[in-house]
Amino acid sequence: MASAPGPRVTLWEEIKDYDHIASAAAQLAFAAGLDSELAPATKGQAGNTDFDVEMKPPAYCITGLNEDYDTISAFWEDCLPPAPVGAGTDPGASEASAAGADKDVESEPRSAERWYQHSTWYWTRKDMTADDVGVLGGATHLHAPDVRHSRALLTQLREARPSLGRSRSLDVAGGVGRVTQAVLLPHFATVDITDVAPRLLEAAGRRIPAASLGHLALSRMSRLCPPADLKYDCIWMQWCLGYMLDADLLGLLRRLRASLAPGGVIIIKETVTRRQALWVDASDLNIVRGVPYFEAVLREAGLRVVMRSEMRDWPADYLPMVAWVCE
Repeated sequence: MASAPGPRVTLWEEIKDYDHIASAAAQLAFAAGLDSELAPATKGQAGNTDFDVEMKPPAYCITGLNEDYDTISAFWEDCLPPAPVGAGTDPGASEASAAGADKDVESEPRSAERWYQHSTWYWTRKDMTADDVGVLGGATHLHAPDVRHSRALLTQLREARPSLGRSRSLDVAGGVGRVTQAVLLPHFATVDITDVAPRLLEAAGRRIPAASLGHLALSRMSRLCPPADLKYDCIWMQWCLGYMLDADLLGLLRRLRASLAPGGVIIIKETVTRRQALWVDASDLNIVRGVPYFEAVLREAGLRVVMRSEMRDWPADYLPMVAWVCE
């Protein structure tokens, strides 16, 4: 007997006028402000990166990041390549245009297009398995300590805020529903899941009980905007904000804050670096921010941190993990 079809994947990209060039300009402006705010503690350590030589990225992968930078803005100027010839506000500029860009580009506008193309390619490539092994990069031994910490965090939060609602939660970049199943479902009646990869969302639809699953929403985070009629008691974001430029992350956080129900919270759980302002894994262009850097972004977005929790039960050979509860 054929299995019943899973929930339909819908599109949640309300930011239709997203401009990769404007995004890059906003990023460079924000980075210049961070230079003066964070430089005393991080000068000379802003952009040490690591390449995974086993990866075979597409031709438009950003290169030239394997060095140190004296300032955060210098790092981002190197990260954001000049816009492809003929590019404007159209986010779908071709790879051919990118490959044929004029080499004399000092005066040309920069674009965030190739930055996001690469991370989207990473999560939608054919060899990405739609299961916990795939989304954890094979490091499935991290699942148990991660879940223990997240469950304890939500329990502690409910003790501190008995009025926190239980109706609806949003799992941003929730992939195959790993966090939804293990962490969110015991606390919230309905969970919506967004992701950039259709195959991962389809796997989540098969994994999560239909009675508890709301929307499966396909969206890039830079354009994510939940429908106005949906309000959330908890918005959970984990291991995903590193794929966003600061300028776009600010916009996302502000939009999601507007999607909170009264008394609702945004929970962010990310890998951090202690010794640098930021570090980039060039295999998937994931930005690992330092805590001061991350909290500067949260403040700029208008969020107030009400709880911060660092994981203790975590392998010593992995970068630290920190969770922020914000309102």
